[in-house]
Amino acid sequence: SVFDYDMNNRTQEVKKQYEVLGGYNPSLYKSERIFATAQDGAGIPISLVYKKEMKKDGNSPLYLMGYGAYGSCMETYFSSNRLSLLDRGFIYAIAHIRGDGEMGRYWYEQGKLLNKKNTFTDFIACAEYLINEKYTSNDKLVITGGSAGGLLIGAVTNMRPDLFKIVVADVPFVDLINTM
Repeated sequence: SVFDYDMNNRTQEVKKQYEVLGGYNPSLYKSERIFATAQDGAGIPISLVYKKEMKKDGNSPLYLMGYGAYGSCMETYFSSNRLSLLDRGFIYAIAHIRGDGEMGRYWYEQGKLLNKKNTFTDFIACAEYLINEKYTSNDKLVITGGSAGGLLIGAVTNMRPDLFKIVVADVPFVDLINTM
Protein backbone atom coordinates (compact mmCIF):
# COMPACT_ATOMS: atom_id res chain seq x y z
CA SER A 1 0.00 0.00 0.00
CA VAL A 2 1.03 3.59 -0.58
CA PHE A 3 0.12 6.23 1.98
CA ASP A 4 0.28 10.00 1.92
CA TYR A 5 1.26 11.24 5.39
CA ASP A 6 0.69 14.85 6.44
CA MET A 7 3.31 15.59 9.11
CA ASN A 8 1.68 18.83 10.18
CA ASN A 9 -1.71 17.25 10.88
CA ARG A 10 -0.37 13.76 11.64
CA THR A 11 -2.89 12.17 9.33
CA GLN A 12 -2.50 9.57 6.64
CA GLU A 13 -4.47 8.79 3.52
CA VAL A 14 -4.33 5.57 1.49
CA LYS A 15 -3.37 6.47 -2.08
CA LYS A 16 -3.02 2.96 -3.49
CA GLN A 17 -3.75 -0.41 -1.96
CA TYR A 18 -2.39 -3.74 -3.11
CA GLU A 19 -5.29 -5.82 -4.43
CA VAL A 20 -5.61 -9.34 -3.04
CA LEU A 21 -7.94 -11.78 -4.71
CA GLY A 22 -10.06 -14.36 -2.93
CA GLY A 23 -11.94 -12.35 -0.34
CA TYR A 24 -9.01 -11.11 1.72
CA ASN A 25 -10.14 -9.07 4.73
CA PRO A 26 -7.25 -7.30 6.54
CA SER A 27 -9.34 -6.78 9.67
CA LEU A 28 -9.07 -10.54 10.39
CA TYR A 29 -5.30 -10.33 11.02
CA LYS A 30 -3.09 -8.75 13.63
CA SER A 31 0.59 -7.82 13.58
CA GLU A 32 2.74 -6.98 16.55
CA ARG A 33 6.34 -6.44 17.60
CA ILE A 34 7.54 -8.21 20.74
CA PHE A 35 10.97 -8.61 22.32
CA ALA A 36 12.79 -11.70 23.55
CA THR A 37 15.70 -11.35 25.97
CA ALA A 38 19.08 -12.68 24.83
CA GLN A 39 21.56 -14.41 27.15
CA ASP A 40 23.41 -11.12 27.63
CA GLY A 41 20.23 -9.12 28.29
CA ALA A 42 19.81 -7.59 24.82
CA GLY A 43 16.22 -7.19 23.63
CA ILE A 44 15.70 -9.11 20.39
CA PRO A 45 12.79 -7.82 18.26
CA ILE A 46 10.34 -10.33 16.81
CA SER A 47 7.71 -9.32 14.24
CA LEU A 48 4.54 -11.41 14.22
CA VAL A 49 1.41 -11.65 12.10
CA TYR A 50 -1.50 -13.98 12.77
CA LYS A 51 -5.28 -14.29 12.66
CA LYS A 52 -6.92 -12.23 15.40
CA GLU A 53 -8.75 -15.33 16.65
CA MET A 54 -5.41 -16.94 17.61
CA LYS A 55 -5.26 -18.01 21.25
CA LYS A 56 -1.98 -17.94 23.16
CA ASP A 57 -2.27 -21.50 24.42
CA GLY A 58 0.77 -23.11 22.76
CA ASN A 59 -1.32 -24.90 20.13
CA SER A 60 -0.62 -22.69 17.11
CA PRO A 61 1.96 -23.74 14.54
CA LEU A 62 4.56 -21.01 14.14
CA TYR A 63 6.82 -20.31 11.15
CA LEU A 64 9.94 -18.51 12.44
CA MET A 65 12.27 -16.92 9.94
CA GLY A 66 15.78 -15.58 10.50
CA TYR A 67 18.82 -14.35 8.58
CA GLY A 68 21.34 -12.55 10.79
CA ALA A 69 24.05 -11.60 8.31
CA TYR A 70 25.57 -8.78 6.26
CA GLY A 71 23.57 -6.09 8.07
CA SER A 72 20.56 -6.99 5.93
CA CYS A 73 17.11 -5.99 7.13
CA MET A 74 14.38 -8.60 7.36
CA GLU A 75 11.66 -6.13 6.45
CA THR A 76 8.11 -6.67 7.55
CA TYR A 77 5.82 -6.21 4.60
CA PHE A 78 2.52 -7.60 3.40
CA SER A 79 2.78 -10.71 1.24
CA SER A 80 -0.27 -12.56 -0.02
CA ASN A 81 1.95 -15.67 -0.12
CA ARG A 82 1.66 -15.89 3.67
CA LEU A 83 -2.13 -15.86 3.73
CA SER A 84 -2.41 -19.59 3.09
CA LEU A 85 -0.43 -20.31 6.26
CA LEU A 86 -2.18 -17.63 8.31
CA ASP A 87 -5.61 -18.89 7.27
CA ARG A 88 -4.61 -22.35 8.46
CA GLY A 89 -3.80 -21.05 11.93
CA PHE A 90 -0.06 -20.45 11.55
CA ILE A 91 1.71 -17.54 13.18
CA TYR A 92 4.34 -16.00 10.89
CA ALA A 93 7.32 -14.55 12.76
CA ILE A 94 10.59 -12.84 11.86
CA ALA A 95 13.43 -12.81 14.41
CA HIS A 96 15.45 -9.59 13.98
CA ILE A 97 18.63 -11.06 15.43
CA ARG A 98 22.10 -9.56 15.72
CA GLY A 99 23.91 -9.64 12.41
CA ASP A 100 20.83 -8.08 10.75
CA GLY A 101 20.66 -4.33 10.19
CA GLU A 102 17.31 -3.29 11.69
CA MET A 103 18.85 -1.92 14.87
CA GLY A 104 21.82 -0.14 13.29
CA ARG A 105 25.51 -0.72 12.72
CA TYR A 106 26.30 -1.80 16.29
CA TRP A 107 23.57 -4.48 16.09
CA TYR A 108 25.11 -5.79 12.89
CA GLU A 109 28.65 -5.75 14.35
CA GLN A 110 27.45 -7.72 17.38
CA GLY A 111 26.45 -10.57 15.06
CA LYS A 112 29.57 -11.07 12.96
CA LEU A 113 33.09 -12.47 13.24
CA LEU A 114 33.96 -13.19 16.88
CA ASN A 115 30.41 -12.17 17.85
CA LYS A 116 28.70 -14.53 15.37
CA LYS A 117 27.50 -16.80 18.16
CA ASN A 118 25.15 -13.97 19.23
CA THR A 119 23.23 -14.53 15.99
CA PHE A 120 22.58 -18.14 16.95
CA THR A 121 21.83 -17.59 20.63
CA ASP A 122 19.51 -14.67 19.76
CA PHE A 123 17.48 -16.92 17.46
CA ILE A 124 17.28 -19.62 20.13
CA ALA A 125 16.18 -16.98 22.67
CA CYS A 126 13.41 -15.90 20.27
CA ALA A 127 12.21 -19.49 19.84
CA GLU A 128 12.27 -20.09 23.60
CA TYR A 129 10.36 -16.86 24.24
CA LEU A 130 7.66 -17.74 21.71
CA ILE A 131 7.26 -21.14 23.39
CA ASN A 132 7.32 -19.78 26.96
CA GLU A 133 4.75 -17.10 26.09
CA LYS A 134 2.46 -19.78 24.60
CA TYR A 135 2.49 -18.53 21.02
CA THR A 136 3.50 -22.07 20.03
CA SER A 137 5.21 -25.20 21.33
CA ASN A 138 8.40 -26.93 20.27
CA ASP A 139 6.39 -29.65 18.51
CA LYS A 140 4.70 -26.98 16.34
CA LEU A 141 7.69 -24.73 15.64
CA VAL A 142 8.99 -24.49 12.07
CA ILE A 143 12.23 -22.56 11.48
CA THR A 144 13.65 -21.34 8.20
CA GLY A 145 16.48 -19.32 6.75
CA GLY A 146 18.12 -19.10 3.35
CA SER A 147 21.70 -18.62 2.17
CA ALA A 148 23.53 -17.09 5.16
CA GLY A 149 20.26 -17.64 7.04
CA GLY A 150 20.78 -21.32 6.25
CA LEU A 151 24.01 -21.13 8.25
CA LEU A 152 21.92 -19.80 11.14
CA ILE A 153 19.40 -22.63 10.79
CA GLY A 154 22.14 -25.26 10.63
CA ALA A 155 23.85 -23.87 13.73
CA VAL A 156 20.72 -23.58 15.89
CA THR A 157 19.56 -27.04 14.84
CA ASN A 158 22.86 -28.46 16.07
CA MET A 159 22.81 -26.37 19.25
CA ARG A 160 19.17 -27.09 20.21
CA PRO A 161 17.71 -29.97 18.17
CA ASP A 162 15.01 -30.42 20.84
CA LEU A 163 13.57 -26.97 20.19
CA PHE A 164 12.24 -27.33 16.64
CA LYS A 165 9.81 -29.67 14.88
CA ILE A 166 10.62 -28.77 11.27
CA VAL A 167 13.80 -27.18 9.91
CA VAL A 168 13.95 -25.59 6.44
CA ALA A 169 17.46 -24.58 5.39
CA ASP A 170 16.95 -22.93 2.00
CA VAL A 171 20.17 -22.99 -0.08
CA PRO A 172 22.18 -23.00 3.16
CA PHE A 173 25.65 -21.48 3.25
CA VAL A 174 27.18 -24.13 5.51
CA ASP A 175 30.39 -25.30 3.81
CA LEU A 176 32.51 -22.21 4.40
CA ILE A 177 35.88 -23.83 3.58
CA ASN A 178 35.00 -25.27 0.18
CA THR A 179 32.52 -22.62 -0.94
CA MET A 180 34.73 -19.53 -0.76
